[in-house]
Amino acid sequence: MFDFGAVAERFDLGWLNDGESVLVARSPRGGVAIYDSGYRQRLELVVAAGGYATRGDREYPINGLLALRVWTEGSDELVEHDLRQSYSALKPI
Repeated sequence: MFDFGAVAERFDLGWLNDGESVLVARSPRGGVAIYDSGYRQRLELVVAAGGYATRGDREYPINGLLALRVWTEGSDELVEHDLRQSYSALKPI
């Protein structure tokens, strides 16, 4: 429902497309958290300002989602990337 291309241009999101299950839940900070198949948080998103629209019977944020933080694979653990100074927008598709 959202285009992850802007984030995928900057970070490896292969874990999101590898056929493994992911968990989408409310983040501890109130946004949206996406966890990989190992239950490790990999993305933190918030709804962009601008209101909502309806397509069919589904409501979605008109201006999409903003990526606040991304975690990528490091040598031994996940590495956090704070994007709050340079948000990447996930537009609705």
